Amino acid sequence: LTFSDETNPPDPKYVEQLVAKELFDMDHREREAVMEELHGVRSLTVTENPAEELQYLQALQEELNNISNTDELKRPFLQAMAMGSEFIHTRDFRIKFLRAERYDAAKAAVRLCKCLHCLQKWYGDFALVRPLYLTDLEEQSLKFLKEGYSQLLPTRDRSGRRVIVQVGSFGPEYEEMAKTR
Repeated sequence: LTFSDETNPPDPKYVEQLVAKELFDMDHREREAVMEELHGVRSLTVTENPAEELQYLQALQEELNNISNTDELKRPFLQAMAMGSEFIHTRDFRIKFLRAERYDAAKAAVRLCKCLHCLQKWYGDFALVRPLYLTDLEEQSLKFLKEGYSQLLPTRDRSGRRVIVQVGSFGPEYEEMAKTR
C-alpha cells in the first residue's frame, strides 16, 4: 500500500479498515506470522512427533552416558542413581529438558545434570528421588510466596513462555535462598 500524495495523507480509519480486511483474508498461519513479525516474537517450539520421542529419549540417555563419571557435573545424577531414583528416569522428567533445548540431546543432558545439582544444593538429597512439593519449602520461603512478591501468571505469553511477575521491593527482609526457592 503506497500513497503518492504526501500532502493529503489517507484517513486513518480507512487504513485501519484496509489492514483489518487484509488480515482477515489471510489464513491462520499467515496471520500469526505477520503478528509475530510485528511484535518481534517468534515461537521456536519444535513440532513434536510422538513416534520420534523414544529416539530423542534414547539419545538423551546416550549423552548422559557420554558425560564422564568423574565430571563434577554428573555427581548428583550418579548419586540419584545410587539412591535408586526412578524419578530421574521418567519420561515426564526427561522430556522437559529435551523441550527446553529444542531436542538437542547433548544440551539437554547438561541441563538435566545442572538441574539435579541445583535441586540437591537447594533442597537436599530427597529432591533427587522425587518431585518437589510446596510442603518441601521452609517457613520463610512459604511466607515469601504467600505474600505475593513473586507470582506466576496463570497464562503464558504469545510464545508459550511462563511469565513470572515480581512486584514491590521484592521482600528485602527475606534471605536470597528463601526467595530463590
